[in-house]
Amino acid sequence: MTNPLSGRRAARARAATGRSHIASWVLVALVSLSLIWGIGATWRAAVCCDLEGLDPVTDRAQVAAILQQDGSDALIQVTTGIYVQSLSFESANDVQVTGRLWQRVPPGIVLPPGGHLGVLFPDAISSHDGNLTQLYEDFVLPDGSHLDTWKFQVLLRQDFNYSAYPLDGKLVWIRFWTDDIEEDIQLVPDLGAFSDVSPETLPGISESLVPGEWQVLQTFFSYDRLKFETDFGLNEQAFPLPPSRPELRFNIILKRNFIDAFVVNLVPLAVIFGLLFGLMLTVSRDSDRASRTGFNTLAVFGSAAGLFFIALLGHIQVRQQFAGSQIVYIEYFYILAYLMLLSISVFSFMVTHADHENESWVLRDDGRLLKMLYWPFVLGAALVITVARLPVDARGVWLALF
Repeated sequence: MTNPLSGRRAARARAATGRSHIASWVLVALVSLSLIWGIGATWRAAVCCDLEGLDPVTDRAQVAAILQQDGSDALIQVTTGIYVQSLSFESANDVQVTGRLWQRVPPGIVLPPGGHLGVLFPDAISSHDGNLTQLYEDFVLPDGSHLDTWKFQVLLRQDFNYSAYPLDGKLVWIRFWTDDIEEDIQLVPDLGAFSDVSPETLPGISESLVPGEWQVLQTFFSYDRLKFETDFGLNEQAFPLPPSRPELRFNIILKRNFIDAFVVNLVPLAVIFGLLFGLMLTVSRDSDRASRTGFNTLAVFGSAAGLFFIALLGHIQVRQQFAGSQIVYIEYFYILAYLMLLSISVFSFMVTHADHENESWVLRDDGRLLKMLYWPFVLGAALVITVARLPVDARGVWLALF
C-alpha cells in the first residue's frame, strides 16, 4: 500500500526540481542575452578604418605649410582637382575608379621645357595612355589661367586589409604623379572648386555614386611623403638620397554595409548553431524520450555531418573572396561551428555509452548541465573572438552598452 505522505513528498520534490530547472534556464537566457548585447555593442564600437597619419587638407594655409617644409612652395604649382563618378571593386585588391580630372596653371606661369599637364596614377595596373581622355585643352579662364580637363578611368591595385570582415572599412587613395623629369612642378589641390571641403560633406565625389555594398564616409585631399631607395637613374651617386617631395592624394573612406554581410554570412551560421542546440537537446539515455524524438547516436553523427558540409560550403565561399589574405573575422565563427559539431558528436556518444552507475556529474540527467552551458559557451566564445579580432574603441563600447 502506497504511503500518501511519501507520495506528497515525492510530488513536492518533483515540483521543486521543476522550478529549479526553470530558474536555471531563465538564468541561462539572461546570461545569453547579456552576451548578445555585449557582442552588439562591440560591433557598434568597431573602428572600420585606421586613419592614423592621414591629415586632411582643407585650406590653402595647410597646403602652404606642408610645401614650405622642404621648399616645394618655390616650384611651379599646378592646381589639380578630381570628381569621382563611379567606384567598384573588381577583386579583393583591385578597384576601378572613373570620373573627371582637371588642372589649372596660374596666369603668367610657363611650364618647364618638356613639361605638360596631366597626371600619372602610380598604383594603376591599366595602361597609363588609356587612363586619361582629353576633354578641354588650354582653355583660358577669365583670370588668365589655363585649364585642361580629362575624363579618367583607372584600375588601381591596393593592399586592402580584410581582417575585420564583415565589419571592415576601406581607404581607397588616388595618388597623383607628374612626368616632370626636372621635378619643377608641384601639384596642389583645387580646394576652391568645391563648395565645402570638409571630409564629412564628401567633396569631389558624385551624389549618384553607387558603391554597391559600401557606404562613403569621408573624402579629402592629403599629402604623403614616400622614401624611395633609388634615384631612378637621375644621379650617379645614389646615396644620400634627397627627401621626396609631398605627394598629392585624394582619399575615399568606405565602410561596408553590415546588413548585407550579416544576412549572407551570420544568419546561416546562427541557424547552424540553433540546429546544433536542438540536436543536443534530443540526446537522452531514456528509451521513451529517445523514441519520441527519434534520437540515436548514428542520427546525431549523420546530422552533424550534414551541418558540417553546409558550414564548409559557406566557409569556402568566404575564403575564395579573400584568397591569400589572413584569416578574417567571420572565419573564426566557422571554426567555432566546427568545434561545436565535433563536441556535440562526442557528447552524444558519451551520454549514451557511459556507465550509469559511475558516470561523471557532468553527464548526469542526460548531460543537462552541458546542455544549459551551450549558449553561454558559444556566445561567450563569440564575444571573446569579437573583442580580440576587431579594432574596437573602448569608449564606444561603453556608450553602446549604456
